[in-house]
Amino acid sequence: MSGITKYSVLVVFILSSLGCGRAGGLNDISVNPESRSVEQTIIDQTETLQDGAALHYKMNPGSYRLELTADNDGAGVEWLGGGCPPTKQSRVATMTCEMKDYGQLIVSNPTVFALGKAVTVRVRVVKLN
Repeated sequence: MSGITKYSVLVVFILSSLGCGRAGGLNDISVNPESRSVEQTIIDQTETLQDGAALHYKMNPGSYRLELTADNDGAGVEWLGGGCPPTKQSRVATMTCEMKDYGQLIVSNPTVFALGKAVTVRVRVVKLN
């Protein structure tokens, strides 16, 4: 075996040992930039809302996914400036909304004649794209 061939075999062996150029190695990840979607959690908060109280979040233009869980009678959701329909009071809600302009996300514990129960809500908002 010539010196160049021995050197080539040694380099291939070292690279394959490091995980380069083989399945399961560092080159195993392939990303097509045009099909890649990036998600970023921008809100992940748990709060207790008294009867009639609400959380207000300023929202920039973009596409968002809301994941909401609530106890007791649940919570309502409204997107101001997004053109997305408000939700009725519920204990679980998952929805997406495209904010064309700056706006607000409002999560509320609707009042029941000031006699309603407090609601603990978990609000998670993920920015898509």
